[in-house]
Amino acid sequence: MLKWLKGTLSRIAGSFGNKQNRTLLDPTKLINSESSAFRYDSDGFTVIYKEFSSEVKWSAVSQISVFKLDLITIDRIDMDIVHEDMVLSISEDLPGWAEFLEKLHETFPEIPKDWYIDICLPAFATNFSVIYNRSPDIVLTGRRLELKLETLVNVGGDSDWNVYYLDSDGSKWIKSYPDSGYHGGGLPILTKVAQFPDE
Repeated sequence: MLKWLKGTLSRIAGSFGNKQNRTLLDPTKLINSESSAFRYDSDGFTVIYKEFSSEVKWSAVSQISVFKLDLITIDRIDMDIVHEDMVLSISEDLPGWAEFLEKLHETFPEIPKDWYIDICLPAFATNFSVIYNRSPDIVLTGRRLELKLETLVNVGGDSDWNVYYLDSDGSKWIKSYPDSGYHGGGLPILTKVAQFPDE
């Protein structure tokens, strides 16, 4: 059940050099140590934690993004799941997180197998990444837009308030204001594009 996560954690430990004197947490023990915050059925899952509850249908998920938050002494991996017109924000602090990642990979096999390594290293870097997107066009808003902008380089813009960005992998992004007719210009969106308009 947890073969993928065990293998990923082993590769992360190996990337830090000599594994002697290092203890690698067994995710099966983590799951069984306390009741999971996740409940599953054939259609999706429900997060129930303290006074919070949210239900998500697998078929409604349109985008999944992950990133790290610098909490001074440690990093925490967070995940935003866009479903319908809502965003569910969860983190690795939730009981049952390891099992949830397994379910996620089973449901969306398109998710890169090594995303956990990519986000963990280097330490204390945000490493924002979209690991699943149903549509061929990746569009980010709100917190996800701001986190992604931290990884991009501004390379210009145009007279319509569009700002062009390059990512480290060469991909191109445009920040635009589709509701620019509204007072204040409306909220921006960040879209991954094949090329800039003037190319």
